[in-house]
Amino acid sequence: MYNPFVGIYKFILALLVVAIHVEPFSGDLAFYTNNCLARIAVPSFFVLSAYFLFDKLIQTNWDAKIFWKNERHLAKYYGIWLLLHSPVVLSRLWDTASDIPEFIWLVVQAVCLKGPYGALWFLPATMMAVALVYWIGKKFGPYLCLLISFPLFFFAALETEYFSLIKDIAWMEVINDGLVAVFGWLANGLTFGFFFCSIGFYIAHTKKKNRTLQIDLIKALLATILLFVETTIIRDYKLGVSYGAMLFLIPTVYYIVQVLLRLPKTTNQQFISMARFLQNLSLLIYPMHFAIMELMEYFLHDNKTYMNNTVLQYSIVCTINLLLGALIIYFGEKKNYRISKTLYGK
Repeated sequence: MYNPFVGIYKFILALLVVAIHVEPFSGDLAFYTNNCLARIAVPSFFVLSAYFLFDKLIQTNWDAKIFWKNERHLAKYYGIWLLLHSPVVLSRLWDTASDIPEFIWLVVQAVCLKGPYGALWFLPATMMAVALVYWIGKKFGPYLCLLISFPLFFFAALETEYFSLIKDIAWMEVINDGLVAVFGWLANGLTFGFFFCSIGFYIAHTKKKNRTLQIDLIKALLATILLFVETTIIRDYKLGVSYGAMLFLIPTVYYIVQVLLRLPKTTNQQFISMARFLQNLSLLIYPMHFAIMELMEYFLHDNKTYMNNTVLQYSIVCTINLLLGALIIYFGEKKNYRISKTLYGK
């Protein structure tokens, strides 16, 4: 049964992803919005993507057709947006490369490992992560997936959020250099997606256990507060080099998802239709917003009102996203244009 609360949550997450890149507001509000609250978005997408896939697999005795259908679905959705962004992607990679062999490697790395543009990295990372969880989890279950994947995420957390504590450990620097050489950065399907997809599998595996909505809600609120505390400590003590792999993302995202899955079911068709529409919008905002942001900067780079007001930038980028997204959904749902549906993963 469709969960409309998940659809609405995904829409909110998409707007938070835009906030990461546009960086609206100023001062502490900007810091906690961009570098703390908004950072639950990508882990939540990983967890939810894995949960719904592995819930189906568990119910169907690990039918391989479901797994491969999911991978093809993601590849198709990724492929259309990759094609649309290819002129920019190829041009920038060509300018970066010193020769043809390096250009070929950069293209392979961008498309398969790093992500070619903006937030598109999430899609190849998801395909890699769910594949790892599928191959390991089918035979050994979620606990081994978590056991293998957590050290990889913990390494990424140390290298990005707690770098000042480990910067003099030579062997960690060697591992980091190797991972960056292959993947381009530490936010990838192996060090990031694998762990959060394992959490999604774990939730699907244990969903029949008795849980209390109120207790999960309290835990989600407490974990969110602790995430804010952790982020503040990282900032104030200058521990990290970026924000995105905080340790309290783990319980925060875990308990938020548990709450969403246990909210009372509804048969209100208007509410369900609205949630589906917002979820489809999220699937358009995610791949579109970065290009819109850069186009606005290109055309309005001399406009001081626009360039000096990040709230205005965020508002305009979101508005254009929503209008274009609604238009694409209209052609997909009302006119039944196949290409439109492909753009939002149908």
